[in-house]
Amino acid sequence: MAEVDTDGDGYMDYQEFQDAWESDPETPELDYDEVTILFDDCDYDGNDLIDIDEMQCFIDGIVDMLPDGGDEDPEQMFGHIDTDDDGYVSLQDIIDFSNEGGDDSDDQIDEEETANWFSWCDTDGDDLLNLDEFTTCVEDDDDDDPSADEVFEWMNTDGDGQVTPSEWADFANSTGDIIEEEDFNNLVYMMDMYDYDDSDGLDIYEFAEMWDEIMSDDDEGDDGDDEEGDDEPFRVTMMVMGQTLNAPISDFEVRFLFDCGEPDEEGNEPPISDCSIAASNGLTEGSAAVDPAIAEYEFTYEYLDYDGDGLISDMDTLVIDNLMPDVRVELYDTWADQYTSESFATAEMLPGFGALMAVVVLLGAAIATRRD
Repeated sequence: MAEVDTDGDGYMDYQEFQDAWESDPETPELDYDEVTILFDDCDYDGNDLIDIDEMQCFIDGIVDMLPDGGDEDPEQMFGHIDTDDDGYVSLQDIIDFSNEGGDDSDDQIDEEETANWFSWCDTDGDDLLNLDEFTTCVEDDDDDDPSADEVFEWMNTDGDGQVTPSEWADFANSTGDIIEEEDFNNLVYMMDMYDYDDSDGLDIYEFAEMWDEIMSDDDEGDDGDDEEGDDEPFRVTMMVMGQTLNAPISDFEVRFLFDCGEPDEEGNEPPISDCSIAASNGLTEGSAAVDPAIAEYEFTYEYLDYDGDGLISDMDTLVIDNLMPDVRVELYDTWADQYTSESFATAEMLPGFGALMAVVVLLGAAIATRRD
């Protein structure tokens, strides 16, 4: 407001806006007929002036008029924040700039998250960002996915060259995506698979391998809200966890089920036996073809026997590369002639799989928050 309120009366009139806009030769041209309509729409009290409470409405409208949606390159953004033109911006400068014109608490940025972002950007540790540091951070935030190196540096807070499960969980928790005890246990299992030197942490090479696998799963499984994407196959990774009775891998099939019926009035799911079997095959076979009478399709998968003992046991992993939506995956015990999830034995004793998707989803949310 102070930049355009040249007479200092606490209001912006139409001419003050136009003069301020045209004073900068780099600003794009506006359709002033549209600006006039916008001015009147945001002038809620009808006094032909825009006050501080009406300013956000006006700013949002101007941004919508710009060809690029108001996006600035990092250098332009830095210039707006660096009000004293000394070539540096502080954390408070960024907070003040981001919150300018927004009195509602919903319009205020999260200062803790901003401080975390600022700390990571401040590579020389002088509590200020120069243009190079600022530009690097903003451009990294604009990337679709962070690199393994970037995430490793965010998580490795003690700088010892190892990311531990606790550091991973602390990072996720710091963004508000709380990892509960069960999720943490799943995370420990998952990270242990890549801890080849048994150091109880992942170095950058181990971490990068795991990160690439996670991002590959995320890219193939995340179809967003696009209805067209709902019909696309995706990857699912599942791991055996918390099991006390091991059984030969050769005794089990992976079955792909569909048309399982609807829950009853009390919300109870119908028994698995009501489902139709689209395809099935042994766990180690690697593929299961659908009956051509149903569809020309083949599910492909890989079973990873973690300890090579030939038994279904903790940390064994099943990766299905092209699972279709609305297809249910169940493990079938050919020796007992029943689905493991319907066995009389307790869930902890059964050979079965716990999905790692909860941890991956939590991580995805944490990274998205970190980029915002």
